[in-house]
Amino acid sequence: MITKQGKSLYKEDFIRRDDPRGNSYYWLSGKVKWLAKPEGSDIKAIEDCYISITPLQFDLTDYKSIDDLKEMDFKLP
Repeated sequence: MITKQGKSLYKEDFIRRDDPRGNSYYWLSGKVKWLAKPEGSDIKAIEDCYISITPLQFDLTDYKSIDDLKEMDFKLP
């Protein structure tokens, strides 16, 4: 199913381990808490035994603030 991203909280836990050569690495594990499982979400699709395809993007840039900051006069000491 083509889905949208559901909402959940994830409590991360990093476990330090050693590989057979004695090198340390960290294993990420944890527990998830589902906040909502609406129709059309990845969580609901997986719960209903479907494969979920959720196209994602990640950009938290506040573009308006960039323009505002460019207008300010920053003076270096």
